[in-house]
Amino acid sequence: MLRVLILWMVCINLLPAVAFGQNQPFLITDRLQEQSVSSYTDYLKVSADTLSLNNIVVNQYLLPFVPTGMENINFGFSKNIFWFRLRVVNRSSVSNKWVLESSYPIIDSLTFFIQDAANQWQTFHTGDMVPFSQRNFTDRRLVLPLDIPVGQERTIFIRLKTESSILMPLRIKHQDTFYQTNNIAELAYGIYYGVIMVMLLYNLFIFASLRDVNYLYYCISIGGGLMFFSATNGHALYLWGDSVWWANKAVPFAIGMLTFGSALFACSFLEAKKYARRVSAMLLFIKYSGVLLLLMAFTVPYGVVVRIGAALLGLNSITILLTGILCWRSGYQAARFFVLAWASYLVGALLIVFRNFGLLPDSFITGHSVEIGNVTEVILLSLALGDKYSLMRREKAAAQAEALRIQKEANETLEQRVKERTQELAEANEELNNTIEELDITNTRLNEINEELAHKNADITSSINYANRIQQAMLPRIEQVKTAFNDFFVLFRPRDIVSGDFYWFSRINGRYSAIAAVDCTGHGVPGAFMSMIGNELLHEIIDTRRELRPDVILQQMHVGIKKVLRQDETFNQDGMDLALCVIDHEEKLLQFSGAKNSLIYIANRKLHHIRGSRFSIGGRDLHNKRQYETHQVSFAAGEICCYMFSDGYADQFGGEEGKKFMFKKLKNLLFDIHHLPMDEQLQALQNALTDWQRYRYHQVDDILVIGFKIG
Repeated sequence: MLRVLILWMVCINLLPAVAFGQNQPFLITDRLQEQSVSSYTDYLKVSADTLSLNNIVVNQYLLPFVPTGMENINFGFSKNIFWFRLRVVNRSSVSNKWVLESSYPIIDSLTFFIQDAANQWQTFHTGDMVPFSQRNFTDRRLVLPLDIPVGQERTIFIRLKTESSILMPLRIKHQDTFYQTNNIAELAYGIYYGVIMVMLLYNLFIFASLRDVNYLYYCISIGGGLMFFSATNGHALYLWGDSVWWANKAVPFAIGMLTFGSALFACSFLEAKKYARRVSAMLLFIKYSGVLLLLMAFTVPYGVVVRIGAALLGLNSITILLTGILCWRSGYQAARFFVLAWASYLVGALLIVFRNFGLLPDSFITGHSVEIGNVTEVILLSLALGDKYSLMRREKAAAQAEALRIQKEANETLEQRVKERTQELAEANEELNNTIEELDITNTRLNEINEELAHKNADITSSINYANRIQQAMLPRIEQVKTAFNDFFVLFRPRDIVSGDFYWFSRINGRYSAIAAVDCTGHGVPGAFMSMIGNELLHEIIDTRRELRPDVILQQMHVGIKKVLRQDETFNQDGMDLALCVIDHEEKLLQFSGAKNSLIYIANRKLHHIRGSRFSIGGRDLHNKRQYETHQVSFAAGEICCYMFSDGYADQFGGEEGKKFMFKKLKNLLFDIHHLPMDEQLQALQNALTDWQRYRYHQVDDILVIGFKIG
């Protein structure tokens, strides 16, 4: 394989010399009259456009002109301005049959200054920034006619400024030689463009027939290459020569189209993700870089985008060739023509990239081998597409034959299995009938069990509903509570008919009121039992013992729970959290103590949050001494709005994301509605809860919220 590639590259490098003829020596006439005109060239490089022709002529012996030192001038990419000085002597017998030619047509601005017979300087402007129709010599190359009297010497100054490569392949030729070599070159280029156009139309026709996107991708690549070579060789000037703007966008646009199309084609044709996964990412990068280059052609300065395009073109060629080799080594036979095609193209592409960066001299090989390589590549890739299609047809035919063989064997096997399965089904049907009889007996028994369970569930539900009536009777009447406050509401919503949350109220001696919001361990029936114990303890401590100090009440509740549940013996950990307020209506004083639960009150449109102690009533840490704090709030200055609650409202899941309502949102809601009457506040809380649960989140805990106004 390596020997084949080396031989192929050597052939490609020799082809340009055969097709286009050998290079001529620098600034020498045609070989028949090579001693008729002689010249000498040196140059001056300046970084700013500050020198005029007069400055150059007057100070030419003081300025640092240096010999070019090369047959074909190539300074690569440069932002400098170059002045070239040519001394030309006419030793022939004619004076007006010579031309000075620069065969690199995409220089932005090239100005010739030549002395006439009266020693006056004549100026000729050319370059791709000059409309094609306005040039003094209508040729794709940059040409200056010379009229030098026999035996005389003329000095020619050339000013060059461009954003592309600084290439000056200057030649002085006899006009007959110029037109003769021009005709040969144009004929060769005509053959080249003809081959490319034929292959483009051929592959478009194949795409229209087969609808294989590989042909379409390949046509994009061919089109980009055709535009690129016609623009860099100057032939595109015959199409858009007077559009200076497009002439300077066409080259980077064509590079972008070429790299995008070729990377897209290589990725699809070679099935790179399957056979060369590691380098397929690089092809993807090059593909999108090609798209970006298409956009940059219209937005980024030419000098920048053409450098990027040249580098991308070299990277593209190497990556595609490497991908083809890897796919071929992985057993993908369709890649063999692909590798040969890109090996031939790679030599020419690398030569032109190295020439543009000034790493190689400008010569016919570096200037035109890529075109020969491109023709060879286009033909071989067309063969590769046909080869792939042929391989696919053979693989498809083989697969169909294998499928028919497998189907035949499967039919024979199926017939045998059908016979066996028929016998098995007959036996299975008999067993199934026996099983159905057994299932009928089982279903009858299950129906009897379900009826018994339904009766038991009805009895349980009836008992729980009866327990609910008992619990409702235990709770204080709303009318009784309202007599002690300016306004009052309670939101009480058990999770399971009966609740572990409850509220408690008592009026003592007409002067004091005690109100509590209690959250017992658990919910449903267990919670309801705990609420009965809590209710009785509050009644005994406050109503019977007449204890009105909130912290003492909580301490005695803790002792009572431990005693009733014998927690010192059983290590039972049930208990309750509660918030308790004792109001002295004559002194206008509210005292609050909490076992984990808090009190929120709002006065003068300012929200206050009093946290409860960190201890529950009963429960864990039974042997630690409990200390509950008492907080005092005076409402002598005006009405205040107070709220106590269990954790059920804040812990309810809901909303679009299924999160908890949270205590902070509850505080904000209470502040927003505190100015409303209590019945409207109750409705607002119910609406907010319903809206929070609208995403079908069931209630997770008992809910209790108490609100009252005093003052």
